[in-house]
Amino acid sequence: MTNNLQNMNKSVTPEMTKSEVTYSPNVDIVETEKEIVLTSELVGVDEKNLDVMLENNVLTITGKMKDEKLEDYELIYSEYRPVKYERSFTISDEFDKKKLKATLKNGLLTVSIPKAEKAVAKKIAVKTL
Repeated sequence: MTNNLQNMNKSVTPEMTKSEVTYSPNVDIVETEKEIVLTSELVGVDEKNLDVMLENNVLTITGKMKDEKLEDYELIYSEYRPVKYERSFTISDEFDKKKLKATLKNGLLTVSIPKAEKAVAKKIAVKTL
């Protein structure tokens, strides 16, 4: 696999410098002849609470779990805590960032980034004046 993505070996331990619990989710990355595909499990995140941003060649995935309260129930004990997910990657110019696609299905985020068309050498005709 090409070395076009950096920062791939983060653990799933929470980030402690933020004001809320923030996890760096695990990501699988596969490469085909035409694209790379990033897959990440974001438990409890729906499309309304998910952002996939590309700015200055940095792809950032941010998602937040919904804090669901059960109606007509009194909470006696809780270990469950909504968390935030955040992960960033540097994307090289080898990829066509304008055609990036992201889908979320059953908590599984898939981001597809097609490879850019390679620059083709063009012969320029020289005219005699």
